[in-house]
Amino acid sequence: MELQLELAGVTGRVALLEDKAPKTVRALWAALPIADRGVQVKWSGDAWRTEGDYDIGITEVENEGHVLAAGDLIYYPRMKKIGLAYGRAEWRHPDLSIVLHVSVIGKVTTNLDKLVQASGRVWMEGAQPIRLSR
Repeated sequence: MELQLELAGVTGRVALLEDKAPKTVRALWAALPIADRGVQVKWSGDAWRTEGDYDIGITEVENEGHVLAAGDLIYYPRMKKIGLAYGRAEWRHPDLSIVLHVSVIGKVTTNLDKLVQASGRVWMEGAQPIRLSR
């Protein structure tokens, strides 16, 4: 199962990790399409997240990720955010004693280089339009 990710006019495909995060993947798939803006995750490194919240009915973390790599798609159940790493990232809180638990739910399979470049615009220019669809 793959979804399409559009960020700032750049499109890529994301393979969803159905075997590692089946509940989260099914819930996200049912919630598509999603249109929002990607905003930089200040404390987490090279990553952005949705500006809006997406309560897809998932509260548990599946396939927990800590250190993320470019192209890792995540769901953060506590804050109901969808995010993407576009380089090395760790989902962090300004208070380092607080651990944030995220589910790694997909991996970009096409056009990663251009999505990484577009993601850099989130950092340098501010929030950018995103769309997740089937």
